[in-house]
Amino acid sequence: MQLRCCFFRRLRSRILASGEPAIGPATGVLLANKQALEAARKDLFGAKDFIPVDAPFTPEKAQQSVGLDESVLAL
Repeated sequence: MQLRCCFFRRLRSRILASGEPAIGPATGVLLANKQALEAARKDLFGAKDFIPVDAPFTPEKAQQSVGLDESVLAL
């Protein structure tokens, strides 16, 4: 059995870097949401505790993390 394999030096660097830039902005958005939740909890309740955030971070998880319920929200 013969395996024919060849490496392209130019393509190798492009392939390795193609998926990495998407991780940075996604992490930045998740951490920005976490900081906004911590600021909201501090303003509303004076709480400075740790808030765990896991992806996917849905609006329902954000509402539960802050501690608000529908009765507080008004237009």
